[in-house]
Amino acid sequence: METLLWAMLIATIFIAVYAAIKLIDRPIPPDSRFVKPTNIPNKHEHHETSLEYELNRLEQNIARSRAIHIPEDEFDEHIRNIDPVPRPEGFHKKWAWNQKVAGTQSYAQNVDTLFDEESPDIIIEREPTNPYDINAIAVFSLINGEKHQLGYLPKPDAARFAAEVPHYVPIAAEVRAIYRKTSNTAAGLRIDIWLPRTNLWNKFKT
Repeated sequence: METLLWAMLIATIFIAVYAAIKLIDRPIPPDSRFVKPTNIPNKHEHHETSLEYELNRLEQNIARSRAIHIPEDEFDEHIRNIDPVPRPEGFHKKWAWNQKVAGTQSYAQNVDTLFDEESPDIIIEREPTNPYDINAIAVFSLINGEKHQLGYLPKPDAARFAAEVPHYVPIAAEVRAIYRKTSNTAAGLRIDIWLPRTNLWNKFKT
């Protein structure tokens, strides 16, 4: 009897070990929890690629906006850069460099006329009676003594100017770059804005 019990115990142990071995050797089913994904991009590589793209785009935008620093032969005949940009007589404080002028698409013909001028001359004036913006600052070309509208300072820039510069202080501007309208691009204008020295502002009060 004792021998029979020992035999049954050994048989049970043998069966258990055999079952365990078969379980270990069994192939793992292709469950998604055990499959390492191969088509997911590396997040660090994606981040670096996106960052590189954004930096390149930023450099291109800076180059376009500061066209004065790029040889003119790299652009077509529809872009004219003024180099060097003169400083208006009696004005020593530069308030804005390479300032974009808004609304030039509405005055494309006047921008084209300015483009062809040998020495492009412009003036800027406050428009306190403007019905849309009391801080409006208009930009005009001056050709043969006549003013021709070119556009306005963008509204946020005009508001900042009004907050920083008293209304009695004179303003001057010089052309930095002119963009002629084409079938693919809008007319455009970039200017520098000048003021008298700050310590002279009070002399202009009336």
